[in-house]
Amino acid sequence: MAESLRVRPATAADAAETAACQLTCYRAAYAHILPAERLQSPTLKKEFLEGRRQRYSTAPAIHLVLEGPDGSGGRAVLGFSDAGPLRPYPTLRPQVAAATEAAATLELWTLYVHPGLRGHGGGPLLFAGAVEALGQRHPDSPRLVVLTFEANAPARRRYERLGGRLFGTLYGYELWGRDYRVACYEWLPAAAAQRRT
Repeated sequence: MAESLRVRPATAADAAETAACQLTCYRAAYAHILPAERLQSPTLKKEFLEGRRQRYSTAPAIHLVLEGPDGSGGRAVLGFSDAGPLRPYPTLRPQVAAATEAAATLELWTLYVHPGLRGHGGGPLLFAGAVEALGQRHPDSPRLVVLTFEANAPARRRYERLGGRLFGTLYGYELWGRDYRVACYEWLPAAAAQRRT
């Protein structure tokens, strides 16, 4: 399966497919973490679509999609990732900054792969693509981080397999009116992540 997958830059034309992929991934990965009424909300796909359109019109950032067979001879978006400088989390950034120089830190903002592709190499492909693109744009960055829900054990195992080091569990990540604890993984220097893919 991995040989039929490829990573490419995302464009505005990918917004609808990536929003649909995001919805599927959220409902599969976060069913035990996020409120069911929000995950099943009929407006959530529209929210994701608006978010994808906005993100794809924003620079500078790295936006990638994972493509694979759609089952009928064509290609479909089966995953996506976004990366760039550390985002300004109002409650989390002081905790991250306490451990390092936040201004020089890069972040893998998102990495989602369709649940039907788990174990087929899509996650590592997207991770490698994001790390390579970040390295080209920020060759001297000392640090790459990724934040994931503390309760999201599959994602945590994935980042650990990719060489990420857990440097702390942070508190106060707000989503949909609730606070969550997030695990923060790091690669030092950021270029070290390339050697693990």
